Amino acid sequence: MKRHLSLLLIIASSCSYSIAQTNTWYTFPTNTPEAANRYIYVDNKDQKWIGGYSGGLHKFSNGVWTTYSTSNSALTDDDVREAYFDNTGKLWVTTWNKLNRLDTATNVWTNYNVTGQSNDILYSTVVDSSNRVWVGTDGGTALTDGLYMYNGSTWRFYNPTNSALTGRWIVQMRKDKLGKIWGVARDLFEINDTVITNHNVIGAGFPLNNGSTCIDFDSHNNVWLGVYDGGIGKFDGSNWVLYNSSNSPLPENKIWSIAVDQNDVVWIGTETAGLIKFDGVNWTTYNTSNSAITNNRIDALSVDKLNNVWIASNYGGIVVHNPQGLSGISGNVYYDRNNNNVKDATEPNLPNQLISIGTSTFNAITDASGNYKCAILNAGSYTAKLAHNNPYLLSTSPDSINFTINNTTTNLNNRNFGIHLQPNVNDIAVDYTSINLLRPGFSYTCNLTAVNQGSLRADNMTLKLTYDNNLILDSTSFAYQISQGDSIVWHIDSLHLFEQKSIKVYFHLPVNTGLIGTTLTSVASLRYATADVNMSNNTFYLNELVRGSFDPNDKSVAPEGSGTTGDIPSSTPDLTYTIRFQNTGNAEAINVLLKDTISSNLDLSSLQMLSSSHAYSAEIKTGGIVWWHFNNINLPDSTQNEVGSHGYIKYKLRLKPNLVNGTQIKNTGYIYFDFNPAIITNRTLNTINNLITSAINIGNEDEQISIYPNPFTSSCTIEFSSEQKNTTVQVMDVLGKQVKEINFGGYHCLLEKGNLNAGIYFLRIIDEQKKVVNAKLVIE
Repeated sequence: MKRHLSLLLIIASSCSYSIAQTNTWYTFPTNTPEAANRYIYVDNKDQKWIGGYSGGLHKFSNGVWTTYSTSNSALTDDDVREAYFDNTGKLWVTTWNKLNRLDTATNVWTNYNVTGQSNDILYSTVVDSSNRVWVGTDGGTALTDGLYMYNGSTWRFYNPTNSALTGRWIVQMRKDKLGKIWGVARDLFEINDTVITNHNVIGAGFPLNNGSTCIDFDSHNNVWLGVYDGGIGKFDGSNWVLYNSSNSPLPENKIWSIAVDQNDVVWIGTETAGLIKFDGVNWTTYNTSNSAITNNRIDALSVDKLNNVWIASNYGGIVVHNPQGLSGISGNVYYDRNNNNVKDATEPNLPNQLISIGTSTFNAITDASGNYKCAILNAGSYTAKLAHNNPYLLSTSPDSINFTINNTTTNLNNRNFGIHLQPNVNDIAVDYTSINLLRPGFSYTCNLTAVNQGSLRADNMTLKLTYDNNLILDSTSFAYQISQGDSIVWHIDSLHLFEQKSIKVYFHLPVNTGLIGTTLTSVASLRYATADVNMSNNTFYLNELVRGSFDPNDKSVAPEGSGTTGDIPSSTPDLTYTIRFQNTGNAEAINVLLKDTISSNLDLSSLQMLSSSHAYSAEIKTGGIVWWHFNNINLPDSTQNEVGSHGYIKYKLRLKPNLVNGTQIKNTGYIYFDFNPAIITNRTLNTINNLITSAINIGNEDEQISIYPNPFTSSCTIEFSSEQKNTTVQVMDVLGKQVKEINFGGYHCLLEKGNLNAGIYFLRIIDEQKKVVNAKLVIE
């Protein structure tokens, strides 16, 4: 006998949302642009040029990454050491085997053999005020190693035998505030025109046999030098001041990188102690335990025009930090009911609204209070715009916001968008999602969500769930009013504009291994007396496969498509993704983070959040990567609370137009429980195949109906070329018996296999004018 637990009727609002962009840290995904980066150069346009160990040269401009490599350009090697612009706008790039010059205006590359060897093995480069290119080699053991200067026509070679250089490995070169070049080759050297002067670091008090590694300059043009196993020193041209772990709070003497910001704060990259900040008085340490840094060895540092510190940790990707706060734009999105372009006290805030910033990949999502904040990591001019993802959105006020970010204007606040909706629209929708997968003998939890998508408050609704008769109902998070057979019904008094209300429904599946491999079907419906303009979203079919052993952290896509490649036609309106996770450890997870790289074949601006198991915050990273933060979720482990150890996120995206046959849409989720390594979900796959679509003409009219895929395994879509109202879809078996019926409105209807067996069926579509069309349907 099925058990029913009645509770007091309480329907509560579902998850709250907030933007999770940290005010002082911005974390790129570990492999963006690549995991291992050795050099960061900020040019006069505030573009960032990053040299990687194996991925080539990476440019970050207006939120967009561009990579130059041996596979897509004439760059001679993917091991990039340094890069620097000359006075004519050409970029000089040192690699493992050659010197390369990129004319950014024409995208033409020129390659130079500097040392005369088959592999130059270069390391550093800089261009002086006379447009002479200085190039340093790596290693320092060959007679051809040293410093080379190119004046546009001839080369000149410097080494310890013909100059003041004390080493042949030219680790780094930089221009000071007056345009003079300084470099490190075991000692510190400076270049006056073409004359080299050496400054002995051992004589300055640094330890013996420890080479210099990095340099930068403060606003007084003092040189700040890092020495491996020797700490750091400040040199004013005559005198030195040294700081090390013996005479200062510097936690480690092994220094790999150094940068001085616009406030003369010195940033120091160590080998094992992380990033050190020295403001002249105070020392602060940032490492993997107290910051966004992903590795405590800091290989490269640079400061941009917005005073952001760009950090490359060893095989840890790129992180940006600004103690004064990251530059950006922020504001609010609200429903401007009276169209006066002013947010009045009674006008509601709108969560989950997507803000895009021009042609860049900077984006933001509004939080539960309708607020957004988007970090901008490049100085420049931008345009902010609200994505039009609501079908009833007529316009926004303003339509767009033009703004500029520079070193004097770093933050713009109260940049609000009021949305104007089509008036008097009634549109309620329902979603039903399983939080964990079905296994015989185990609990099974689902989330039932009602949402108001229209422009009017919805009142007096009935929410009904008819669950598969193999499931045993244990309880619900809020009490139902009616229970009859396999159906339970709730009454919802009201849904405010864009409000969501959710109920968790708890089942278990009997210990019956014979159910493994079968599909259980449940149907959720939301109805109210007022006419609904879109009936297609008032019913939701959930088909769930019963499994044996499985990975509880999974990702699914709907429609799945046909066959192993998930074939779908390019006319598929959108794809819905669900990422589920479970804490299978032995302690509760304080925080959970989901990361998802959106396929370039999907329109990121169409992102719509559908439902989730817990409150989350979201942010969109450059490169189209969405992060969902479940902070302070305190998710119990499965040994202590199996039912409560699960969670999920659900969203949908539109396909980009004009996708050609064979285009693959791949998607993989990454799940992080606290500080543990990522759990990688299965990969979903859809493939564009327009040959699987069958089109049928209705009567003598131009109306087109597309049914795809057909044959299908789990679901198919019935798509109409014009909007339908009060249309009925009936499914009959070969004996003419009706086995399924769907009433809907809109442009498309999802037909789920449910408990239907494989075989041939007949489809009858009856529109509002009682016109009938028949089609053959095949379930594999």
